[in-house]
Amino acid sequence: MNWLDQLASITEESETPKSFIRWAGLCSIAAVAKNNVSLYKYYYRLYPNIYCMLIAKSGMRKSFAIYVAKELVKAVNSTRVISGRNSIQAIIKELSMAFQNGSGGPPITDSTALIASGEFANLLVEDPQSLTILTDLYDGHYNPEWKNTLKGSGVEKLKNISLTLIGASNQTHFKDRISGIDITGGFIARTLIILEHKKSRINPLTEKPIIEFDTKPLISRLKEI
Repeated sequence: MNWLDQLASITEESETPKSFIRWAGLCSIAAVAKNNVSLYKYYYRLYPNIYCMLIAKSGMRKSFAIYVAKELVKAVNSTRVISGRNSIQAIIKELSMAFQNGSGGPPITDSTALIASGEFANLLVEDPQSLTILTDLYDGHYNPEWKNTLKGSGVEKLKNISLTLIGASNQTHFKDRISGIDITGGFIARTLIILEHKKSRINPLTEKPIIEFDTKPLISRLKEI
């Protein structure tokens, strides 16, 4: 089995739609690969960062897919994981600072991160510029160095940007959070929208699954990547 098939196998008995699990896996790979791989496009190099939004009604187990992506990337310990409630300015500040991964090696100075949220509407403090800034940061291949200059914080420099984003929302919150500017301005054009209408199965998981949810082999391969 390839890596994504392994991930599908150990989550086979979860109720989360299979496409959500697959995209969580792809986001995990993108977040750890960062700018170390690229597709040469003659005029520029295209890097593998992904913006992905999982859309389904409440109760569809979207959060499990987000959890899987966060835990896999955290375990590799080579990329920041940004979650919870943030302002876009706080995210920029964190990306501008060196990341000490706790392994004893040198700090990571590149502006790389997985941004993950089980409810995208709660990820960013209300700011009309937040998704516009994320749109600009998506294009890391055009921004080898990106500066944020504000009166209060001075100049914050981001280098070798590689942001992968995975979020989840229901249709109502998604429509409330995404404005017309975000649709026509480029954020949605850069975001993979994965829509599901039903669970992959009905399983309360009150009995032990046949295949154990063991991520160790997956983490080992991600560390190689």
